[in-house]
Amino acid sequence: MQDQQNFENKRKFKRADVDLIVECFMGADDSIELDIEVVDISAGGMKAITPRQLVPESYVLLVFYLPNEETQIKIDEMLKKKSIVVRDETFAKDKFEVKAEVVWSKPSATKEGEYDTGLNFVFLNDITRTMIDSFVELRDGGEV
Repeated sequence: MQDQQNFENKRKFKRADVDLIVECFMGADDSIELDIEVVDISAGGMKAITPRQLVPESYVLLVFYLPNEETQIKIDEMLKKKSIVVRDETFAKDKFEVKAEVVWSKPSATKEGEYDTGLNFVFLNDITRTMIDSFVELRDGGEV
């Protein structure tokens, strides 16, 4: 129990429980596609349940959307409060395409034949990180 508390305290970003299906692309040319179930997310990464074991230190491309329009409106309000302006009109605020590193992958504690997998976001721009962090804050506050 103490080890788990120490681990939680070492996390850099606050996490929120979610139930999202994310497209996961892997392989040298991102040609292998899996749908994975995300169980928690932060501005630094996510925990997912995957149908196959992923190789630690490999990279994947994740494509996902935040849950709904109401979420997006609240995130836009938080970005405005933080004085962040998205100047690129083509910027898809609700769709995220994020490169992630597989940190660990082990047999799932909750789903037989599947794998609990830890993913850290890499090469994440500040706007995307802030948007995900804002979603986590709203989720933690019970607003979405």
